[in-house]
Amino acid sequence: MTKNILIIGGYGNAGSCIAMLLLQETDARIFLGGRNLEKARYVAEGLNQLENIQRVEGVKLNVEDPQSLKEAFCGMDIVVVASNTPEYARQIAFAALEAKVDYIDIQYSDRKLHQLKLLSQKINNANLCFITEAGSLPGLPSALVHFCHQGFTTLERVSVGAIICQNWKSAISEERTNEVMRQLSDYQPYIYRDYHWKRLGWFRPGTSRTFNFGPFGRFSCGPMTLEEMRPLPGMYPTLKELGFYLGGFNWFTNWISIPLLNLGLRFLGKEAKRSLGRLLVWGLRNFDSQPYGMAIKVSARGERGGIRERQEMLLSHKDSYMFTAIPLVACLKQYIDGSARRSGLHYMGHLVDSRRLVADMEKMGMTIRFQTHLIDKPPAERPRIEN
Repeated sequence: MTKNILIIGGYGNAGSCIAMLLLQETDARIFLGGRNLEKARYVAEGLNQLENIQRVEGVKLNVEDPQSLKEAFCGMDIVVVASNTPEYARQIAFAALEAKVDYIDIQYSDRKLHQLKLLSQKINNANLCFITEAGSLPGLPSALVHFCHQGFTTLERVSVGAIICQNWKSAISEERTNEVMRQLSDYQPYIYRDYHWKRLGWFRPGTSRTFNFGPFGRFSCGPMTLEEMRPLPGMYPTLKELGFYLGGFNWFTNWISIPLLNLGLRFLGKEAKRSLGRLLVWGLRNFDSQPYGMAIKVSARGERGGIRERQEMLLSHKDSYMFTAIPLVACLKQYIDGSARRSGLHYMGHLVDSRRLVADMEKMGMTIRFQTHLIDKPPAERPRIEN
């Protein structure tokens, strides 16, 4: 049965990439939602012409208006939240509950997650499937840990590093700046080490880690908490160390503007926060980092068949918006066929079949590379002495 999929923010950078891939990979009918109906229809028509098919429509909606959401959600099977509006998460979720529509989002926000968790019982009782922390960051890190675990008898240590290298001169805006500031206000630098979650400081020795991101080069990345990672030690008790690290902006942004902004968001007034926000924008625009794109590097250590190994996995794409859209659509493919549709609130990384997710992402244009290294070489066999 053909699914009707509404994308909130459907004519934005991430939303239009999601729509394009859904056209290519599924038979779903796609609705691009946003305040500007003319723009929604223009992008929809462009996608229809690109694929020579009429399966995309533009619809008007306003996330601030419950009645607008109610009307837009009517007749939909699932709503994809691809807009930078985590402050309206509760309103969107309530509208989905009332319309009996499933839900998936790509937003990173502790406050959004808190609102969804408050509704988890209602979601389950309504027999609806809500998927949160989907896409790339968040979304992929926990899924990739599950994927890597399948290659080990015992999984002991996993580090996941990510970089976002954009042309910020054209990508940064007041809306985008406000989004980054909201995300930084939720920032908590925790890693799992020696069977406990530990909070790290900005400048404490050993806080950052360096990853080799292949064509992008080597980057120093700082620890960052993703809520999707927290359940993993309980799933894999042999894990001694687990962490997610983010980098890729530029030296000025990484080591000056972001630490200052993080402190300012906690201790300073509104005017000082605005000044630090302007400093962030200035640093992003004036200290470029090329080549552009996005990458995730996974380094996992453990034992397989009595041999200790380190397995490395590198995912990359030259377009960071496509990097977000590809795993989301790979997840939706599993949702559409029913294998990833279960009642309740779920993290994408724990809901999907990780093997199929990785295979589908590669088919959709994600570059994926694997390497395996022996940590302890097996003892050489003694030569046999023939009698």
